[in-house]
Amino acid sequence: MIRRGKETINCRITPLTCIHIGSGIELASYDYVIKNDNFYRIVFEDIFEKLSDEKREKLIEYLEESNIYKIRSYLKECYDEKYGYLYKASVSDDIKEKYNEKLAGARNQNEQNALSVFEFIGNFKGKYIPGSTIKGAIRSAFIGANFDGSYNVDRYTKIRTAPFKSDDKEEIRIKNVEASILELTKLEPKYDPFKNIYVTDTESFEDLIEITEVKRVGKKNINLSMGNHEVIKGFFITGKEKNIDFKINVINYSKAEEIMQNISNGIVKGLKELYLDTDFKDALEEKAKRMIESDLDFFKSINNLDGIRACERLKEKMQELGENEVLIRFGKGAGFNSTTLNLFNKRKKEVFTRVLADEYPMGWAILSFED
Repeated sequence: MIRRGKETINCRITPLTCIHIGSGIELASYDYVIKNDNFYRIVFEDIFEKLSDEKREKLIEYLEESNIYKIRSYLKECYDEKYGYLYKASVSDDIKEKYNEKLAGARNQNEQNALSVFEFIGNFKGKYIPGSTIKGAIRSAFIGANFDGSYNVDRYTKIRTAPFKSDDKEEIRIKNVEASILELTKLEPKYDPFKNIYVTDTESFEDLIEITEVKRVGKKNINLSMGNHEVIKGFFITGKEKNIDFKINVINYSKAEEIMQNISNGIVKGLKELYLDTDFKDALEEKAKRMIESDLDFFKSINNLDGIRACERLKEKMQELGENEVLIRFGKGAGFNSTTLNLFNKRKKEVFTRVLADEYPMGWAILSFED
């Protein structure tokens, strides 16, 4: 519970399905090597300097030819773990098979793209889940659970990554609704009650990362590869429970109460207090239920048995959760319904595709918190 005198809450994320939080980097085939059942993220220049003179000369020959096929094949042949790496990860048999098949044989851009890998966010300490990602999932669930209205959402095809948008007037109205829910007259970051809640980045990890292929499925027999991704594979896939710790820190209310002195500014209606075990937990539960039911209906409509089984398993897991546990969804593939108010909107927009990894919808985890 977030309350007076409670400044830190110990929390934990337990992945259930594959989770990917992108770094914004798409690794090319020469940025990594798959060898001895491991994926090694390398720096080409560092490996180049550590090669013997003879091997370096041969590689220079391929570089001068601009022969990317020979370069990456020879790089794998020469590479040894003793040369170093930024990090390494597990890799499935199907990824290894595709890598070995395409390594020397890709002759066009599409085949080359099949070897690229989308990187999971990390730093010098290792991989981590940003606190902002977790906080965003909590905040959107809270706003959604307290929203009871409608707005128009139009298709927007100019930007492939943003297929939906509201027109300007609707966006303003949505912001006004959000402000009202937060007891503000208008959205102002300085007075947003969520500003008093700080979600830390998770502890760093490396051994949880694996490489897998992500696919988009949909109606009209859509089954498209979205490429290889570094992911955390969850319990449903591995059978192993992986716990990732983080904290929620709450600002001292004596400071927050200073906001009360600014009510006269016409922005703040009152001091909004938020509670993890009621406001947030209930909101996340409601959103999870709606997402699962929406996905289940979708998978039934296209007769995708893997998707149906996955949703049924999520429903079962929800029933098994303890008082201090709740399902949460975030990251790539979580989908339009996860990142918008669409499930709470009286004018719902149909979403025609879903994203799967290892035959499960992406982004699902258990959020547990200290009693």
